[in-house]
Formats: sequence, structure tokens, C-alpha cells
Amino acid sequence: MRPKIPGFTLKGYLHDHVLAFFLIVLSVALTSLILVCFGLSASGVLVIEGTFVLACAVALIHDYLRRLRYWEAVSDALQAMSHAAHINEMMPEPTFADARIASGVIGALSCAYNAELGQMRAECDDYRRYIELWVHEVKAPIAAASLIAARIPDASEILPELERMEREVANALFYARATSTTFDYQIRATELASAAREAVRTHARFLIQRGVSVSFDIDEALTAQTDKQWLVFMLGQVLLNSAQYGAQHVHMSASWTEKAHSVVLAVADDGEGIPAHDMPSVFERSYVGENGRAYGKSTGMGLYLVALMCDRCGIGVSLTSEEGVGTTVSFEFPQDLARRSVHDKSVRQA
Repeated sequence: MRPKIPGFTLKGYLHDHVLAFFLIVLSVALTSLILVCFGLSASGVLVIEGTFVLACAVALIHDYLRRLRYWEAVSDALQAMSHAAHINEMMPEPTFADARIASGVIGALSCAYNAELGQMRAECDDYRRYIELWVHEVKAPIAAASLIAARIPDASEILPELERMEREVANALFYARATSTTFDYQIRATELASAAREAVRTHARFLIQRGVSVSFDIDEALTAQTDKQWLVFMLGQVLLNSAQYGAQHVHMSASWTEKAHSVVLAVADDGEGIPAHDMPSVFERSYVGENGRAYGKSTGMGLYLVALMCDRCGIGVSLTSEEGVGTTVSFEFPQDLARRSVHDKSVRQA
């Protein structure tokens, strides 16, 4: 939340110029007394002092209006500013001395901020590259251990743990990429049915172990503009949640919504559902909720990663749930007119 910035007001301007007003009044009184002592008539004194007061009033009104316009422009720039790095570019041209000083100070701070931001981005990118390298290196021994365990008769308890380790490693990789300053994704027409099946295949062993069946109601020709790799990962997180929290069946469906001009992909399960008091926080980082604490293995990162990736990819995500009935997670892919016409053509051909 941005701090509230005090506005430029007439009351504040008058308060800052109390001394000037006092000196004007004192000058008028003293010069009037001197003019009377020199024998000037009352009408002459009135004309001279009236001219002086009028000149002072015009100068002060002009100064007030000039400052008012400038600080209103500054306020508008701050309201429109999307990132602190842009403040120096959006500041209006200063028209008086103290505004030029303020503008110079802001410019210096902006340059320092941008330099620090550039350094932080470089450090974050270095860290992301390290995490990606580490993930790729650690995948090899995990895969080797899985192959070895598969040949051992009494290794049925080891394989699920190795798979879980592999999932957590993949989560670390996707988290590093999603929070990187150079977000790596490719938006293109993606077949939703293909992405849904790939997500199920990726976690097939875990779903089978939990006794979860999956059904599809997705037109093979239905596409959405998104990154397939990221979508498969997000669907996988939702499937894992469904299997972990008691679902026996998951239904994946997708349809074009005429009213919203978007494609909606829904993943519905018949699991335990989410308590009402946990609903507002399901997409928060590390929030495990009542069900997560009951099962003891939840990290609270699955839906957080889903929400983070949807935000980065421009996908809408929502969740509805009822205790004892199940949970539905919906992904909404907005489509522009050009993409809509492509979608319509592919459906007609099908």
C-alpha cells in the first residue's frame, strides 16, 4: 500500500506565507503613517496603498496557482506510476526554484534506485541460473535411484518417496523461474486436451496409488493462448491437491464462454473440500489451512505457485469448494478477436 501523500492546499500555502502577509500589513501601516506625516491627503494614501496591496495580491495568487498546477501534476504522475523506477520520467517540468530542487533530488534518488534494482536483478538471475543448474544435476541421481529401486523387490516404499522428491525438485525449478525478473515463457495456441492428458500422465503413479480416476470433457480442437509447459505444471499441482485431499474422481472440462470471450478450463474433484474460513487464503504463500495441518505433508506452495504463474501469464484463476462435496479450480484464458476467429475455424473443421 502506498503511503498517503499530503496534497497542496490553500490552507497550507497561507500557513507557509504567514510572515509575508504580516510584513505586507506592517509595510502598509508604516508607509501610510509616513505619507500622512508628509501631508499627503487620505485619498492619495488610499490610492498608493491600494496599488501596493493589489500588486502583492496578484503576485501571491500567481505564485499559488503556479505551485498548485505543478503539485497537482506531480500527484497525477504518482497515481499513474506503475513502478518506482519510472518516477523521474513522469515528473512534470519544474517551474519554480524549490520545485527544481525537489526534481533534482528525486532524479538522483531514482538513479540510485535503478542502479540498486539492476544489481538485485543480476543477483536474482544468477541465483535462478544456479537453481536451474542444481535441479538438472540432482535429477540424474534421483532418476538413477528410481531405476535401481524399481529392480529391488522390497522397494515399494522407496519409490513414492523418490517421486515426491522429484516433484519437490520440479517445484523449486518452477518457483525459481516464476519469480525471476526474466520470466521465461512462450505464449502460443495450446491444445487444452493435450495439456490435460500430459498433466495426468506426469502424475499417473501418484494418482493410481491414491485410487483417483480422471475423466475428460475437452474438445480436441479447443485451444488457448498460453505456455503449455507452465499449464501442465499448474494442472499437475491441482491434480496432486485433489489426490492428497481424498478425491476419488477428478473431472477436467473446458468450454468457450461467449459472454466473457474466454476459454475456461475447470478441474473438479469429489474430495473433502475446503473449510469456508480457509477459502480467502488458499492462494497465499505457505498457507496450509485446516486440511493441510490434518494431513501433515502440505507445504502450502502448490496453489500459491499456480496463482503466481497465472498472474505472470495473464490467466485468471478461481477456486470454489464445499466441505464434503469437492473443489473446483477454474482457469480462464482471455482471447482477442484474432484468436477467437482461429478458435472458431478449428472447431468448425473438427
